[in-house]
Amino acid sequence: AFATILRIPTLKELRADHNQLGDAGAKVAAACLNDEIAALELLSLADNHIGRDGLEAVAEIQGCQNRIGLRIGMNGDSGYVGRSFAEVLAQNASIKLLDPVVEHMMTDVMQAMQAGNVHEVYFDSNSSTKARLPASRTKVYKGLATAFQGMSSLEIVELIDHVTIGHFAEADKLGNQRMQAFAPALASHVALRRLNLHGNHIGDAGAKALARALVDKVKLELLDLCANSIGARGMQALSPVLESFTVLKHLNLCGNLFGNAGAQALAGALQQKFMLEFLDVRATGLGDRSMEALSPTLESLSALKHLNLSSNNLEDAGAEALASALEGKLELELLDLCTNSIGDSGLQALSSVLTNLERLKHLNLGSNSFGKRGAEALATAFQRKLALELLDLSLNSIGDGGMQALSTTIEGIKGLKHLNLHSCTFGDAAAEALVCVLRELKALEELACWDNELNNSSKEVLIAAWNPRPQYKLRL
Repeated sequence: AFATILRIPTLKELRADHNQLGDAGAKVAAACLNDEIAALELLSLADNHIGRDGLEAVAEIQGCQNRIGLRIGMNGDSGYVGRSFAEVLAQNASIKLLDPVVEHMMTDVMQAMQAGNVHEVYFDSNSSTKARLPASRTKVYKGLATAFQGMSSLEIVELIDHVTIGHFAEADKLGNQRMQAFAPALASHVALRRLNLHGNHIGDAGAKALARALVDKVKLELLDLCANSIGARGMQALSPVLESFTVLKHLNLCGNLFGNAGAQALAGALQQKFMLEFLDVRATGLGDRSMEALSPTLESLSALKHLNLSSNNLEDAGAEALASALEGKLELELLDLCTNSIGDSGLQALSSVLTNLERLKHLNLGSNSFGKRGAEALATAFQRKLALELLDLSLNSIGDGGMQALSTTIEGIKGLKHLNLHSCTFGDAAAEALVCVLRELKALEELACWDNELNNSSKEVLIAAWNPRPQYKLRL
């Protein structure tokens, strides 16, 4: 069956991770792919109990139409496996290795990296029990730093760390040290397109070292620095180099508390980023002053599709500044403002521009501070029959009046699939309006209404209107 799948002439990617293919399965894969008609571009065989013979067979694949991307992490059981595999792979220009960072194989697989047969490097500290140990992760980073020197072929680097709660102080110290040692090795990789350092806790000093390494990386399209303990000083160090990334499409800075001072620096760095599509700055300590600084820059991001500003300190003034920036954001598909402190006047300002966001599919306003007046403003915006598929208004004091106003226009959003209204302080007076919503929204798949003031009779009416949808998708 495995061979039959591999011989499908149109097959481009095969992910067969976490099975028990062993050496026999790996040899079957190699035999099938030593065929000039094979069109496979990615073969992922991680965690398959493949030993020396199987890895060598895979490393010798020659016949495919395309250069195959190969993932073989969490296989083999001793150092000689890595050495033998690396010796074969270093001579094979038909394969590009995607995940050479395997504890017992790493030192020897570096031969393949030095030979230029590695274009992508992936490491996740959750890949094995051993990889979760700080000493093991430090060894990996040191090995990579050595291997990266003198190379110039890397296009994608993903080094993802997961820190156990209670060990953040240790993580900050180690992350800072690792990055200062590792960053210089990135300097020669001018072809770098994607860099993901999620969760490495590099800190401000590490951010400064990284900034020096990223000079001249003009091809960079994705930069993920989520959860890296970067403060205002680190953001100020990174901003000048961010400014040079003219083709940047994806920037994730979430979980770095750089606050207003960092936002000022970021605002300057993102000016004229006409290709930026994804910006995540949730939980970064942004306040109203931050948004006032960022607003003119956001206004210039004409290609922006995903904007996440959740878990910050935005109030009405910040929402009003954001509303100004959202004018003309015709490409925006996701706007997440949950867990801020936006009140009625802020929501009124935002509602006035929502009517123009014709492609908006995901709107999260949960856990803010607006009530009936804000809900009424939203109801007016929804008269335009937006393309929304997800709407979250939970944990706001909308009340019966606000819910009744919203219901009259929400029922016109025919593509809505997920509606979250939990903890919105409405009661039985709004139940009838909700029943009308359920009857009109045939595409609705999930409704959350728990922790409101509905009596059992109202709940029974809603359950009846919800049928024949699955009951577990209705939470009362």
